[in-house]
Amino acid sequence: MTPWLAPSPECPGGLGSKAVHNALTLRPPGNRANARHALLLSTHTGALHPYPPRMKPSYAKPLGRALGMAALLLLGTATAQGDGQYLFLRTPKAAITARVNEDSVSGPDVQLNRDGKTVRGRAFGQTVFLGLNGQELGGTVGSELTRMSFEDKGGTTRARGTFYGRLAELNLSPESLTGTVGRCGYDLKATQEGSYVGSRSCGGSPERPVTLEIPPALAKQGTAMTLATLALILGTP
Repeated sequence: MTPWLAPSPECPGGLGSKAVHNALTLRPPGNRANARHALLLSTHTGALHPYPPRMKPSYAKPLGRALGMAALLLLGTATAQGDGQYLFLRTPKAAITARVNEDSVSGPDVQLNRDGKTVRGRAFGQTVFLGLNGQELGGTVGSELTRMSFEDKGGTTRARGTFYGRLAELNLSPESLTGTVGRCGYDLKATQEGSYVGSRSCGGSPERPVTLEIPPALAKQGTAMTLATLALILGTP
């Protein structure tokens, strides 16, 4: 079985389970075909690379029921190279890239390692220490206390709490990603290719287009790890 289709604590049936298959059949057939096309053809070199070679990652001051998260990430765009996949956030001012493996997320701006229910590392120059416990995550990012709880309602993973010392809220589904983390608010819609595209505001004028691509490899690490990683990246202006 393909590793990212295998069962996990957050998705006991695996991303290849019959429940997920049935959920996917509710979406237009073209969506699944496009996602499969992206999985097969995306590489980290050449014209298909999502960012021009000269665009560098920047320090710029720039989820509950498994079915919703599983279906979302199965349709997501995975840029695979070897045994790694890539998480991307692109805004008019910055480009953040991180490679996702079985128990780590690593890139110029983010280095996270998951050991069971603990995440340690650094993100945008700040030390990260988070515990992942059931439907909650908590700890510190830099000197700020962090705590978020999450649940699934109608296929949308809803997270609430504090992150980067501010109130945080994220709503994640196969159709959209909305909410506020740190100083930044997001309003992104899913595309047929599996990415999220829309706008964000970090205390100034709205920025658009903003593109987020979530690799299926993140699902295997669980909903809490997925939300922690997204909050760290999305909350940095």
